Amino acid sequence: MNLKTPSSVQYLQQALAGRSKSEPGKRFYSLYDKVYRNDVLWAAWRRVKANGGSCGVDGMTIERIVKSGEGEFLATISKELKSKSYDPKALRRHYILKQNGKKRPLGIPALKDRVVQQAVRLVIEPIFEVHFSEASYGFRPGRNCHGAVEEVKKFLQWGLTTVIETDIVDCFGSIPHSELMKKVAERISDKKILWLIKSWLKCGVMENGRIRSTIAGTPQGGVISPLLANIYLNALDRKWKERKMDNRWGYDAHLVRYADDMVILTGKSPKEPFRLLKETLEAAGLTMHPEKTRIVDAKTGHFDFLGFNFRKVKNPRSGKVFALVQPSQKAQKALREKIRELVRK
Repeated sequence: MNLKTPSSVQYLQQALAGRSKSEPGKRFYSLYDKVYRNDVLWAAWRRVKANGGSCGVDGMTIERIVKSGEGEFLATISKELKSKSYDPKALRRHYILKQNGKKRPLGIPALKDRVVQQAVRLVIEPIFEVHFSEASYGFRPGRNCHGAVEEVKKFLQWGLTTVIETDIVDCFGSIPHSELMKKVAERISDKKILWLIKSWLKCGVMENGRIRSTIAGTPQGGVISPLLANIYLNALDRKWKERKMDNRWGYDAHLVRYADDMVILTGKSPKEPFRLLKETLEAAGLTMHPEKTRIVDAKTGHFDFLGFNFRKVKNPRSGKVFALVQPSQKAQKALREKIRELVRK
């Protein structure tokens, strides 16, 4: 197949995105049958296989599935979805060490569940994606952290040097399930799709041989979790637009967000932007991180965002002031540690 030729899955996504964009208030009723389509399941499996990752609680690995038969594996998933006998397994708890010495909890779904989550994501993401804000860069098709970094640099060059930097305390683990499902249901009316998403939120986490139920959060490690987080946090982006916070003749406060990590840049008083940010997050049941929230003047100070350090400096030759962007001290330290580990080996 010509790689430039859109696949049947891409045609499906384009159709859903087009319908969603042309009818902003439309709710989608018939989506479940798209999830177990053969082409959608194969597209989902290819993405899961490419991403790799460890096994879930059932111990099933990608290598075992490839060896035993990928087609048979996907046929079983399709049959379970059609018969509505599909039942997700609990997540396997795994911890990764953060740079500050603390541990970040991950919830690793079983491979079968990762494929179904990816299939659902392929179907529903276009419906939401066309309405997401330009200020949002995290976990979105065609967008990445480098785009967010360039946006921040642009605003600094414009002279918006008063910066609010913050992130959300345990964002992925704090999102209330009931409120999240309401936001998903604003566009998705297919009860079977809603049931699938709710079953993943409620499936619990296995740790030390025991399953612990969850009443909040969309666990990091799940394929569909980033999309669900973006759906939930889109309320902040919408509120920002509704209040016209980025209007040049108003507050001129520009939000740049990568999932729960965000900065606001303005050339005016940060008081009202800070208040609206705090108020909107609290209304959503989320909390700004007290240790990572501060207001900085980039003309005299500096700030970190997405592993980069930002500041305004003067070119010693031309005398012109420009935005200097370089890897943060934390990112440099992490890179040096990785190099040391490679040298030791």
